[in-house]
Formats: sequence, C-alpha cells, structure tokens
Amino acid sequence: MEVLVYGAGAVGSALGGTLALHHHTVRLVGRGAFVSAVHADGLRIKSTTSEYVAHPAATTSISRDDAGRPACVLLTVKAHDVAPAVETLAAVLPADTPVVCFQNGISSEGVAAARFSRVYGGVMRATCSMVQPGHVSLRSPGRLIIGLHPSGADPLARALATAFAEAGFDAAASRDITADKWLKLAVNTQSVFNAVIESRDHDTNEFAELKATVLDETRRVFKAAKVRAKSCDGRDPTIEEMIAELRRPRAKRGGRGVNVHNSVWQDLYMKRDAIEAEYVHGPVIALGKEHGVPTPLNAAALEIANRCLREGTGPESLRLAQVLDEVNRQRGMK
Repeated sequence: MEVLVYGAGAVGSALGGTLALHHHTVRLVGRGAFVSAVHADGLRIKSTTSEYVAHPAATTSISRDDAGRPACVLLTVKAHDVAPAVETLAAVLPADTPVVCFQNGISSEGVAAARFSRVYGGVMRATCSMVQPGHVSLRSPGRLIIGLHPSGADPLARALATAFAEAGFDAAASRDITADKWLKLAVNTQSVFNAVIESRDHDTNEFAELKATVLDETRRVFKAAKVRAKSCDGRDPTIEEMIAELRRPRAKRGGRGVNVHNSVWQDLYMKRDAIEAEYVHGPVIALGKEHGVPTPLNAAALEIANRCLREGTGPESLRLAQVLDEVNRQRGMK
C-alpha cells in the first residue's frame, strides 16, 4: 500500500514508520529538522520491547508534480493545523483521495470533508513522543481504530486496519467512528493534568481522583447531550470503567520502561505556538452550557493549558495543590 503521511510528528512517524518497516511504501511530510534526521540516519522507532530503524521517504512539502496517487493520506497534523493542511492537500491531490484524520477532538473530519469526498476518522490509543527529530518512542503499538466518516466501515478502512494489525497494532475497523472519537475525546480530558502537574504527584490517590472527576464531569455532559461515546468492538474501557479504575486505591509504581509524554506535554516542552486543548475541552464546555451541566474541571484544564502556553511555562511546572486551587476557583464561578 502507498501511504502519504502529512504532518510527521510523533503520531505520524509512529504510524508511517511502522508501516514502512512492514514493506509498505510510505512518504512522510514533516518539518525540516525531522526530514534531515530521517535522511541522515533513518527514522528510529523505540518501544518497550524493541527498537527499529525505518527508511521511509521524507520531504518538507509536496507539489502537484510529485504528489503521485497514494492509496490514502494519513493526516496527522495537530487539530489547529488541519484547515491549512487540507487546503495544501486539496491543491495537489484529487478530491476522491482517501484522507484519514488522526487528530484529537471531533472537528477535523468535517473540515477535511469540505474538500475531499472520502474522509475517515482515526483513533490512536497509544501515547507516543518525538522530542528529538527522527526519534519516536511509544510504550507499545497499542490500539488503532479507523472508520468511514461519519459512520460505516468500507473496504479501505478494513484494509488499513489489517495493515496496521500485521504491523503490530491492535487495530480494528469501526462502523461508528464518531462514537470512538467521542470516547477518545473523553480520555483526552485528562491530558492537561497529566502534562502540567509535576510527576512526583502522579502516583497519589488525589491525582487519580482529579482525573476521575474530570471524566465524570465529561460523562454527565455526554449523557445530557445524548452523545454516544463508545468503543467500536467493546475492547476499550467505557468512561464509567475508566472512572472506577482511577478510584481504586493505588500504590506507587516502579519504572515505566520507555519514557513517553502526551501531546500537551510535548507542545509545552517544545514551546509551540498552539496546543489542542481547545479541541478537547471546548466541545465539552459548549455542550455543558447548552444542556445546563457545569464544567469547572474542563474549564480549569483549558485555562491552565492556555496560561502555560501564553507564559511559555514548560510541562510538569505545577504542583497538584495549585491545580486543585484553580479547579476550586472555577467551581466558585459557577
């Protein structure tokens, strides 16, 4: 299969690099430093159990002359970069080129569908990092779900799921990718807290309760708004199951193997211009307002993320007590 990965950051590199290792023709489009690193030493992919070097093609841009006709595009830019990326792709690729959107949030597929007739949603349930160009780390390939937008599973979705399963992912084709993406959005409401709170607080029951509370708030919003947030095959935990797991008493953990960080952590560490928090918490806050469900936890997470971005604060720069103070302030505003 010939695959174009547009936006080869951590997710795009993990997906494209793994496919390249399993003999698919992959072309990565990424930043200059990333492309230079891949040209010089290949793309290094490190997991808990192994480390490999893939050699996909890599470039900083594409044109109508060299775009070719890929079997599909894996669109892996951040959510805030989707609109310009779609315009760039639409200028060089036919409108019937399949485009798979792997962004956090639930808006990217609609943006892509304005210019492309075959749009798919993708969900990656595996944290991966790339803080050094050309070096991507993930604890394990994890879950990967692909489905036709807004619903349905066609032959390409099933073929992609099969290709990723053969490459080591726990992959599935979904007949209701919108429900899978809402479930992933709920998972991601924890991301800001994971990124900004110092790691020494992460093994406390109070930290776990904070994450359980934001999930429970999101669950109540979804229930009021009749949002379907569900795993395509029942193999991913429900929101209720995630809450119950977080509220079980826990002891401190030992070493965690490969060191990986979520998207918010990486954006703050790299001091990037934008983060995806608005695309995660924004829909929950908006639905909460519409249906009369208070959302102080989501509001606090979004405020903290935007403040850290605005002030150039790095990841893990806050203690749990500071975040809880912000949560209580948001609660007092309701």
